[in-house]
Amino acid sequence: MALAMATLFPAVASENESLADSARVHDLDEVVVVSQAKEFFRLRQQPISSTVLTNNEIQRLGVRDLRELSQYVPSFVMPNYGSRFTSSIYVRGIGSRVNSPSMGVYIDDMPLVNKTAFNTHLYETERVDVLRGPQGTLYGINTEGGMVRMYTRNPMNYQGTDINLSLGSHFHRKAEVAHYNKLSNQFAFSVAAFYTGENGFFRNQTTGERADNGDEAGGRLRLVFQPTDRLSFNYVADYQFVRQKAYPYGLLNDDKTEIVGLPNQDSQSNYKRNLFNTGLGVKYVARGFDFNSTTSYQFLRDNLLMDNDYSAIDFIVVDQFQLSNALTQEFSFKSNTTSRWHWTSGIFGSYSWLKTVDPTTSAPPSPT
Repeated sequence: MALAMATLFPAVASENESLADSARVHDLDEVVVVSQAKEFFRLRQQPISSTVLTNNEIQRLGVRDLRELSQYVPSFVMPNYGSRFTSSIYVRGIGSRVNSPSMGVYIDDMPLVNKTAFNTHLYETERVDVLRGPQGTLYGINTEGGMVRMYTRNPMNYQGTDINLSLGSHFHRKAEVAHYNKLSNQFAFSVAAFYTGENGFFRNQTTGERADNGDEAGGRLRLVFQPTDRLSFNYVADYQFVRQKAYPYGLLNDDKTEIVGLPNQDSQSNYKRNLFNTGLGVKYVARGFDFNSTTSYQFLRDNLLMDNDYSAIDFIVVDQFQLSNALTQEFSFKSNTTSRWHWTSGIFGSYSWLKTVDPTTSAPPSPT
């Protein structure tokens, strides 16, 4: 009898544990499938090194732009050179600070043509894909290093109003608001706006003003229209304005302490940028293939004032104005059958014009 009781107790305990486990509640996040215009398989099934960050991860990490995102993605670096004018990206050591970039950036399937526009504010973003390695087969030139794909929230899949407020040291402030509304099964829209600002950490020793404070603001409109199960239209318009004090560089001491001094410039560098991106995507699901058309327009106007000698003497000052316009059109076709063989084809065209005025004034250095 003692032996029988000894074998009975473990059985009862095991049964109670299974009942307790069955009473647990597990919350699963909603799964949103992002349709790719050129690719067949899920990203995790493709032979490529990639990193995917969802909206929850971006919010948890406090990421505001691609420069901050690079702190969490392996082999992906976007240094802070002192202003948003220089938005260079390096992947696996491949990159370019000036001229043609080696990394492509797409937002809602719209390419950013001008490299100066790469470092934009991230808000109400559904997910970000970072693809490491050459992507020229599907995305063309300037993608030998890789690709960044950003997707904003689709009002067809997400509804409600989001408000995000934050306050930090050095009077860092942020306000973001977005509203998503699905009026019917055929039409949905979203509107969003943001503002961020901060007082910075450094002060110009010559002028007495702050050397790295800034403000930025913008808004986004998205319209989604699906008249049938096979046809859909997606329109996006995004505007962002940036005004910041730039290049708070200090002199590195020659002694062994290697302490960097505070900014000490007679002309405080600053940067202003107006950026507007808009595009229309059309998708049609036919028998045997999908057709996608993406038309986009990008407008950029900025002004960079830089004290090129970074010293208290009046020597070299650069005051550069840039006006950029770009039009892109892409058509793509891909099979949608269950066959073992798949195919994709398409054509991409772009036209851009750039006007740059770069006056440089110089004066002989004053005697010391």
